[in-house]
Amino acid sequence: MSTVQTTPTPRTWRHQDDTGDYVISTSTQLLDREFITASFATEDMYWAKPLGSEQLELTLSQSLTFGLYKSTPLSSSKRDDSPSSPRTPSPTLEAEKDEDLEQIGLARFVTDHVTFVYISDVYIVRDHRGKGLGRFLMSCFRDVLKGMPMLRRVILLSGSKVTQGFYARELGMWDTREEENLASMTRTVYED
Repeated sequence: MSTVQTTPTPRTWRHQDDTGDYVISTSTQLLDREFITASFATEDMYWAKPLGSEQLELTLSQSLTFGLYKSTPLSSSKRDDSPSSPRTPSPTLEAEKDEDLEQIGLARFVTDHVTFVYISDVYIVRDHRGKGLGRFLMSCFRDVLKGMPMLRRVILLSGSKVTQGFYARELGMWDTREEENLASMTRTVYED
């Protein structure tokens, strides 16, 4: 009898250019819940609203979340590897002992990890846009999607022609109106 892994092993990708060092990770332990809540409250995420901590934890546990982080090396004076003195957690998130990670973006896959992916909540803070980080995020998406050989469909919702063009270019996506015998239907709020 084979064992089915219900939660994929977290993955990490690194990107370095003249604007800095960046990390994308699917580890839920690295996610900065305060950053996510604040992001959901921004105008840029007009489709989202902040969630209570319980709802946020449920949302994150049911998604494959890509955290985007700015990596900053710790100076040797900030390091304390001695066993007698545990390190005090920094306000930014730590991935390894030699770097601090500050969350600057996120995206979620709502997925069964086999046949279906819904891309949601793609967001990068304004100060870090225009640095190629969106393309870096899309390359991570492609990497995960290639590892799903039984994938039937990847979908997302976008009201912007600019982002529609971006997803078409970066992920090969198209408007469902171009498909015969396919209707895209939605409902935003459920009321009795």
